[in-house]
Amino acid sequence: MAISVTILSFSSITTAALFYILYKETISLLQFFAMILVLCCPIFIALAQKVDSSDLSLQQATTSSLVPVSIAIAMCFMFTLVSFLSRTASDNNYKAIPFTIDANGVYGFVLMIPFFIANYYYPYSFEEIAITSVAAILSTLGVISLFTAINNWKAGLSSALVQTAAIVMLVLEIIFMGKNPSPMQVAGMVVGIVGVVIISVGHK
Repeated sequence: MAISVTILSFSSITTAALFYILYKETISLLQFFAMILVLCCPIFIALAQKVDSSDLSLQQATTSSLVPVSIAIAMCFMFTLVSFLSRTASDNNYKAIPFTIDANGVYGFVLMIPFFIANYYYPYSFEEIAITSVAAILSTLGVISLFTAINNWKAGLSSALVQTAAIVMLVLEIIFMGKNPSPMQVAGMVVGIVGVVIISVGHK
């Protein structure tokens, strides 16, 4: 998990690099340092949650890691591409809200077939459908916020700030699940918050 989170978090760096190449969008050295701090946040939290796999054979460990790592690499490039498409759409007067709703509409339509197949064999309960619906709405609002930030601010920094979601998730676990954070998780929260403060203070 830690390796996958590390790879996925680098999508903000690939986004910053792409937008520098295409749009000459630059960030200061201080902002780059703050971005690295923010990226360390989910990595520290993920490392603290890493499950000991010493009982697995080398082949099992390699196989179990290959799939999530491959998915994380693919998602890293997909997030970068989606950020570019969002900015391109905005440049053509296709704003974040309609762009996100339309994109999610296509995404939802594609997933309808596997949804009905899965529901046929393993019917979903009302609670499961309700939870999934709320999650989809919140996810859509989050994506709209991200695309709005990318379209109106620096894409790399906007993508980096998304990584602070790990802090929110950990805080919710502490409040509602009574979880005691490890020193590494606390360190992740601290460096993430420091990075956000530096980005906010250094905003131009």
